[in-house]
Amino acid sequence: MIYFYSAKNNAFYPQELKEAYQRADTWPDDLVEITEEEYQPIILAQSFGKVIAADNNGFPVLKEPVINWQGKAKSDLKNRILDVNNIVSDWKAELQLGTLSEENKAKLISWLEYANKLKALDVGDVTTEDDYKNIDWPAKPA
Repeated sequence: MIYFYSAKNNAFYPQELKEAYQRADTWPDDLVEITEEEYQPIILAQSFGKVIAADNNGFPVLKEPVINWQGKAKSDLKNRILDVNNIVSDWKAELQLGTLSEENKAKLISWLEYANKLKALDVGDVTTEDDYKNIDWPAKPA
């Protein structure tokens, strides 16, 4: 089977659907032809985390995904704080009711201290994978 790749749309178009695309006036004008043998490995590689992009000639090639390391760091920080909130929510209710055991009160305090350490982290300067890997995350309470 023959496929066509549009760099502009970053999409593949099977030759067998060409007439339908043309009738709908959606057949791109920047297509390059690729064979089934070229198409299959490119499609398969996506399941291994690769992304498809166009080279300088408009031909599809595989690349590593671009990762927004600061966004990832902020998301991880937010998720860690949400985890704390989920863990301590019952203890907070028990504390208000006066039914929280001393053991759980100590746990609550340690988890809230952990949350404060998380909130004090500044991940605004994280721009690279190395920056991300070097974030000094506080240790979770035992």
